[in-house]
Amino acid sequence: MIARELKMSESTVKRALGDLLKAGYIKKEPTINLNIVNFGIIPYSIALEIQYKLLEKRQNGEIDNTLLLLEHPPVLTLGTRGEYKNIYLPSDEFKKAGNRGFRS
Repeated sequence: MIARELKMSESTVKRALGDLLKAGYIKKEPTINLNIVNFGIIPYSIALEIQYKLLEKRQNGEIDNTLLLLEHPPVLTLGTRGEYKNIYLPSDEFKKAGNRGFRS
Protein backbone atom coordinates (compact mmCIF):
# COMPACT_ATOMS: atom_id res chain seq x y z
CA MET A 1 0.00 0.00 0.00
CA ILE A 2 1.20 3.49 -0.77
CA ALA A 3 0.82 4.63 2.85
CA ARG A 4 3.50 2.21 4.03
CA GLU A 5 5.93 3.31 1.33
CA LEU A 6 5.45 6.96 2.28
CA LYS A 7 5.56 6.18 5.99
CA MET A 8 2.08 7.64 6.53
CA SER A 9 -0.73 6.02 8.41
CA GLU A 10 -3.54 4.55 6.35
CA SER A 11 -6.02 6.69 8.27
CA THR A 12 -4.15 9.84 7.18
CA VAL A 13 -4.30 8.76 3.54
CA LYS A 14 -8.01 7.86 3.81
CA ARG A 15 -8.80 11.17 5.52
CA ALA A 16 -6.96 13.11 2.78
CA LEU A 17 -8.80 11.18 0.05
CA GLY A 18 -12.11 11.86 1.82
CA ASP A 19 -11.35 15.58 1.97
CA LEU A 20 -10.52 15.63 -1.75
CA LEU A 21 -13.73 13.74 -2.51
CA LYS A 22 -15.90 16.15 -0.47
CA ALA A 23 -14.27 19.18 -2.06
CA GLY A 24 -15.02 17.80 -5.53
CA TYR A 25 -11.39 17.45 -6.58
CA ILE A 26 -11.89 13.75 -7.28
CA LYS A 27 -15.07 11.97 -8.31
CA LYS A 28 -14.53 8.68 -6.48
CA GLU A 29 -11.90 7.15 -4.28
CA PRO A 30 -9.14 6.07 -6.62
CA THR A 31 -7.56 2.65 -6.54
CA ILE A 32 -3.85 3.14 -6.84
CA ASN A 33 -1.31 0.47 -7.60
CA LEU A 34 2.03 2.18 -7.41
CA ASN A 35 5.53 0.79 -7.08
CA ILE A 36 7.89 3.21 -5.34
CA VAL A 37 11.61 2.66 -5.86
CA ASN A 38 14.28 4.70 -4.06
CA PHE A 39 17.59 4.59 -5.93
CA GLY A 40 19.36 7.31 -3.99
CA ILE A 41 22.09 8.96 -6.07
CA ILE A 42 22.78 7.34 -9.45
CA PRO A 43 24.31 8.58 -12.72
CA TYR A 44 21.93 10.34 -15.11
CA SER A 45 22.62 7.87 -17.92
CA ILE A 46 21.63 4.92 -15.73
CA ALA A 47 18.50 6.71 -14.49
CA LEU A 48 17.50 7.42 -18.08
CA GLU A 49 18.09 3.80 -19.12
CA ILE A 50 15.98 2.56 -16.19
CA GLN A 51 13.16 4.94 -17.16
CA TYR A 52 13.10 3.69 -20.75
CA LYS A 53 13.05 0.06 -19.63
CA LEU A 54 10.25 0.72 -17.15
CA LEU A 55 8.29 2.65 -19.78
CA GLU A 56 8.44 -0.33 -22.13
CA LYS A 57 7.36 -2.73 -19.38
CA ARG A 58 4.49 -0.41 -18.38
CA GLN A 59 3.31 -0.04 -21.98
CA ASN A 60 3.32 -3.84 -22.31
CA GLY A 61 1.26 -4.16 -19.12
CA GLU A 62 4.04 -6.04 -17.34
CA ILE A 63 4.25 -3.66 -14.35
CA ASP A 64 2.05 -1.19 -12.47
CA ASN A 65 2.73 2.53 -12.29
CA THR A 66 6.16 3.23 -10.83
CA LEU A 67 7.51 6.27 -9.02
CA LEU A 68 11.29 6.59 -9.06
CA LEU A 69 12.92 8.53 -6.24
CA LEU A 70 16.45 9.39 -7.23
CA GLU A 71 19.04 12.07 -7.53
CA HIS A 72 21.78 12.37 -10.12
CA PRO A 73 24.86 14.55 -10.33
CA PRO A 74 24.42 17.79 -12.30
CA VAL A 75 24.18 17.32 -16.06
CA LEU A 76 23.70 19.52 -19.06
CA THR A 77 20.91 18.45 -21.42
CA LEU A 78 20.23 19.82 -24.87
CA GLY A 79 16.84 19.37 -26.45
CA THR A 80 16.41 18.34 -30.06
CA ARG A 81 16.88 21.93 -31.23
CA GLY A 82 19.54 22.82 -28.70
CA GLU A 83 23.01 23.70 -29.91
CA TYR A 84 26.33 23.64 -28.12
CA LYS A 85 26.83 27.31 -29.04
CA ASN A 86 24.05 28.07 -26.54
CA ILE A 87 26.15 26.72 -23.67
CA TYR A 88 27.84 29.53 -21.82
CA LEU A 89 30.39 27.40 -20.06
CA PRO A 90 34.04 27.24 -21.11
CA SER A 91 34.82 23.85 -22.64
CA ASP A 92 37.60 23.22 -20.11
CA GLU A 93 35.06 23.68 -17.29
CA PHE A 94 32.69 21.29 -19.04
CA LYS A 95 35.48 18.71 -19.37
CA LYS A 96 36.53 19.24 -15.75
CA ALA A 97 32.96 18.52 -14.67
CA GLY A 98 33.21 15.10 -16.29
CA ASN A 99 31.66 15.93 -19.65
CA ARG A 100 28.20 15.06 -18.33
CA GLY A 101 26.14 16.26 -21.24
CA PHE A 102 23.20 14.56 -22.92
CA ARG A 103 21.05 15.20 -25.96
CA SER A 104 17.38 14.50 -25.59
